[in-house]
Amino acid sequence: MGHCDRRGEQSGLPSGIFINPPTIYHETWWLDAVAPRQWKEVVSESGGHIYGRLRYFEYKRAFFTICSQPPLTRVLGPIVLAEGSKVESLYRAQFRTVTDLLRHIDHFDYVRFVLDPSVTNFSAFQSSNYLISLEHTLILDCTVSVDELWRNFKDKTRNVIRKAAKFLTLVDLHDPQEFMRLYLHHLGTRKCYFDPLAVKRIYHAVSEHKQGRIVTAVDNDGLVHAMIFTLWDERHYYYFLSSRDPDVADNGATSLLLWNALQHAHALSLQFDFDGVSSESRYHFMAAFGGRVAARLIVQKSTFLFALLKNGRRLLDKYGGNPRNYFLGD
Repeated sequence: MGHCDRRGEQSGLPSGIFINPPTIYHETWWLDAVAPRQWKEVVSESGGHIYGRLRYFEYKRAFFTICSQPPLTRVLGPIVLAEGSKVESLYRAQFRTVTDLLRHIDHFDYVRFVLDPSVTNFSAFQSSNYLISLEHTLILDCTVSVDELWRNFKDKTRNVIRKAAKFLTLVDLHDPQEFMRLYLHHLGTRKCYFDPLAVKRIYHAVSEHKQGRIVTAVDNDGLVHAMIFTLWDERHYYYFLSSRDPDVADNGATSLLLWNALQHAHALSLQFDFDGVSSESRYHFMAAFGGRVAARLIVQKSTFLFALLKNGRRLLDKYGGNPRNYFLGD
């Protein structure tokens, strides 16, 4: 199997079976939006056919070179395509292809990817000396009837949605700058963890491909109580970003927006991915909608020096009054 390092190139894969299927976050246009001219790619090929590709974001931290997924990109990792019908032969092909892809990023000081929940075979990562940990998300099957979706909500959640629907109207927002203005306003003194300009690029990209929308919950005075930015691909509908005005809104506004998003996911016959569990309160909020817990694998590998410094910082955080959030994985 050969190797090449390309930037922004889109090559067709041969017909076959996707073992590690791509998501919206693997798309060329998505990566161009979140990391223009900063993402790269390695491929695994044989006989002129490409059987796997790994797209990644390369950046420097101090004197370390890091390979990971770009900001705002929830999952990434290898895309593997294989031919054949036997499970054994497909798994062998997956192992061989992923191992080959990992060889070509072995020079980095630190590699870290969060994998889509559909990736459950991590043997190639273990064989290549990657550490495996987990983070969790919740996934809700929206292919069932709307009535069944509603019945599976917690009683309290249904009640707050009914209450919010009496005084809030849902309106599509087509201006990403206005979304970010409100988002930053709602944050107050808290730090924004991503580049606001990236959201503008993402919105225009997903709008062009008809794979995203922003919806706001507005009262009779025109005041925006909450907003939600959602994405979707061929398999999943993603809860991407949301924000609510802490001075006027409670969880009812966000719950109403989520209920609208779930109905849209139902219309598209998709699975709804709540997009990660970052805290206990967020877990209980999302679980009230009836989703099932799903694991996202975190795969990481580092040089000895990077691991030494990282573990030292973790100890300082732990004993310095800044304990690790276990919901976020490692």
